[in-house]
Amino acid sequence: MTKTIKCGDQPGPGRYVCKKCGKSIRLETADEKIYPCPLCQYCEYKQG
Repeated sequence: MTKTIKCGDQPGPGRYVCKKCGKSIRLETADEKIYPCPLCQYCEYKQG
């Protein structure tokens, strides 16, 4: 089971995929927070 990452979480650098529409975002630093999907505004991601 994959861990759900939600808006406001700080999961660290990497690529994260929106669970609703599949759009991916990338965080570059450990202190960046997950933000709403730029495409559909959903707030749950999986690491990808």
